[in-house]
Amino acid sequence: EICACLVGSEMCIRDRVLSDKFNKRREQLRYETYEHLVATGFFTGTYEEYKERTKLGLIGPTQTF
Repeated sequence: EICACLVGSEMCIRDRVLSDKFNKRREQLRYETYEHLVATGFFTGTYEEYKERTKLGLIGPTQTF
């Protein structure tokens, strides 16, 4: 029983670390995409506006902005 708890907690820690790394990389890619869109003139808003629009699905592969 104790072994199962320890193995389970190690898996939770591993998954949390992987999740944190994934989230950091996703945020980095989101910001790089924002910078590229601003540099090419496809988006003129702030980064916060960009994040909100992408959350709402207002910016995507088929949308123009």
